[in-house]
Amino acid sequence: MSRAALLAFAACAITVGGCPVGCPPPKDGLSQIVGPEVVALREVSRCRYAPERGLPGEYPRSDAGFYGVDVNGFPNTSLSEPFAVDRATGTLILQEPWCSQPTHDVLLTYYRWVRTQH
Repeated sequence: MSRAALLAFAACAITVGGCPVGCPPPKDGLSQIVGPEVVALREVSRCRYAPERGLPGEYPRSDAGFYGVDVNGFPNTSLSEPFAVDRATGTLILQEPWCSQPTHDVLLTYYRWVRTQH
């Protein structure tokens, strides 16, 4: 076997078999979305809603998950958040322009991030 063939074979064996100098640390796990989980709301007063069992995560988003809001059948596609949070009472306050609409059919959903490990 020629020297070039031997070197090529050794390079292939090392590449396939493992890291010659040491392997780099593994990357963080992949993130997947789980959901949606519907958050039951009750209307406390006009434009003010209380979650029946509390919020499953921080509104509007955190490293653990994020919320989706549909008002009157339309998903929120604007950059502003439909709700402001009143932390003292634990209620969500529907903001303008949504609050000025004559009816409020609100659907709040929560999506969890699930990270898988290598």
